[in-house]
Amino acid sequence: MINPAEVTKFDRSDAQLEEFLLFAIVVAGKNSKIQAGKLAEFLLETGISKPFGSPFEMVRQFHADNALRLHLERAKLGQYNRLAKVFVNVVNMPWSLRDVTVEQLQLVVGLKTARFFLMHSRQNVMVAALDTHILAHMRENLGIPTPKSTPTNPRKYLELEQLFLTAVDKSGKSLADYDLEVWKSRRIA
Repeated sequence: MINPAEVTKFDRSDAQLEEFLLFAIVVAGKNSKIQAGKLAEFLLETGISKPFGSPFEMVRQFHADNALRLHLERAKLGQYNRLAKVFVNVVNMPWSLRDVTVEQLQLVVGLKTARFFLMHSRQNVMVAALDTHILAHMRENLGIPTPKSTPTNPRKYLELEQLFLTAVDKSGKSLADYDLEVWKSRRIA
């Protein structure tokens, strides 16, 4: 199960990478602790009846059986149509999760989710997941004007990302550590 307070891990197995990407998808706009539990339920509940080699294999089989939405509903993951569509697209990507670029991954899961996944699964990746916590931190602590929600315009996103990455670089902290510190401090506040 994914622990939202300790998402940074650079030595995940292939199955763990798959689970982490599914987590990155289901957590978007939701409570991370609750979604982590629901994803674990989805993976465990369904894995009991049939042994699967990996989370992606399980999603592929459920899709083939026309049962993916049913299993998403049983786990109460929400956003069933969106999750089913993105899950199917992700498990059918032609790229390895070890080698996928941010540009490739964002075609399937979006700017923020692609960056969140890569930032917390690969060392020395310089991309930022501009969620509401980071945007508020930029506004309130760094004096950088930002919108309240993640920009959907790629050019605006990349502009803000660069400003954030510059601030992180000046802090002397790793990007993943800085991101988690902001998230933890804003979650407690």
